[in-house]
Amino acid sequence: MLRSKGQGGSVQGYNAQIAVDAGSSGMIVGLHLSDEANDHRLVGAGVAAVVAEAGRPTVVLVDTGYESSVRIAQVEADAGVTVLCPPGRRPQTDAAKTQRSKSKQRVFALRQKMQARLDQPAFRELYRRRAVTVEPAFARIKRHLGFQRLHCWGHRAASAEWTLVCLAHNLRLLQNKRPRS
Repeated sequence: MLRSKGQGGSVQGYNAQIAVDAGSSGMIVGLHLSDEANDHRLVGAGVAAVVAEAGRPTVVLVDTGYESSVRIAQVEADAGVTVLCPPGRRPQTDAAKTQRSKSKQRVFALRQKMQARLDQPAFRELYRRRAVTVEPAFARIKRHLGFQRLHCWGHRAASAEWTLVCLAHNLRLLQNKRPRS
């Protein structure tokens, strides 16, 4: 995987993914580990992880890092879900450009459709839930559980470790919601 900007080079590692219930529970309802350097190919795997653990969602909230209009449209068609993903700002999608290939026209149309969806008040309000569900879950894993990196080698062992970390997160949430006597 590529290192963050300014550091250069690459590092051997995995891209840890979670899907969090956007309701009041904050529970992790799906997880997987990938060796993809970025998230734009992982929407389908994320939806599949949720379906395996918690059943089929109706709406999926993802950040701009997952934005790949064609892949999102395919996931929506295959899984029967609505994906809310703000389109990233790209200069090549300027509407003033009239000379476009069919594929670029399709991507432009899909991005416009996603933006129109996010402009609807109901979807905009729902998308706001993403900021207070997924990011805090990662923060709790890092801060409260002290988990900064995987310690196991190999995808199978590292996936098992990530599963245990997410289970610990969920157990901690359940323990904190338990009535005190």
